[in-house]
Amino acid sequence: EDTALEIAEAAALDAGLRGSDAHAVALGLLSEGLTLQDGRMPRAVPESMDEILGSAVAGGTRIRACLLQLLSALVAGHGLSLGIAKARRQALGRLKPLLVLASGELRLALEGYGTREGLCAACMSLEAITVAFGKESEELEQAADLEEVAACLSELHRALQDVYDYCCDLPASGVQAPEELALVARVAAAFQLEDPRRFDAEFRRSLPAFCGGLGPAEFQVLLPCLQELQDWHLTPALAKVLEVAHWGLLSARVGQG
Repeated sequence: EDTALEIAEAAALDAGLRGSDAHAVALGLLSEGLTLQDGRMPRAVPESMDEILGSAVAGGTRIRACLLQLLSALVAGHGLSLGIAKARRQALGRLKPLLVLASGELRLALEGYGTREGLCAACMSLEAITVAFGKESEELEQAADLEEVAACLSELHRALQDVYDYCCDLPASGVQAPEELALVARVAAAFQLEDPRRFDAEFRRSLPAFCGGLGPAEFQVLLPCLQELQDWHLTPALAKVLEVAHWGLLSARVGQG
């Protein structure tokens, strides 16, 4: 496994392979190697990761999804620093352009110009970054450049606004919900759990789409943040929560049988 990752690292840095299928495969191998496994500590990030990310950015749209998958793995395992041993201010300065790419990929896909793979990777990375900001908020207040923090949060807010605009344009019922809805629901859920007030009105307006378009298994991700919503039981979510509870009971009985 270590040998495979060393080969992938070399390929990801090879300027002659930049933007090629081989470059995409190399980034995919690195993502798999760095993805957290149950019960395992995060794998150490290669010392050349800064250069690997820079090369991937320069590789263009062809490998964009692979870059965002790698970003997601790095943030999930190592937080906003991405596991790169440099000062926090440098970490946020490095993160900002990657966040711009993720939010841009999200918008393109929601407008119908991207791919499902790209949307999935964008949502994974945005969800991971949102969770990381929540976990590291106190540290950021004490040690980071607040302008850098504000710049990153502004980009996250822009992505969330795109998510809610998309959801509010969907019919509440009568039409099969697009597959994209389950992906963006995870991004919305992560942000609402960290900051339930900022997009309170937008989240409420999106509930009919979430309730009408998501199955019980997909809707579960929204349950924790619904508890942060004042008078949530007076929204369309109440019937959906009961549906999820009923589904959970039936699933448990089937599992026991």
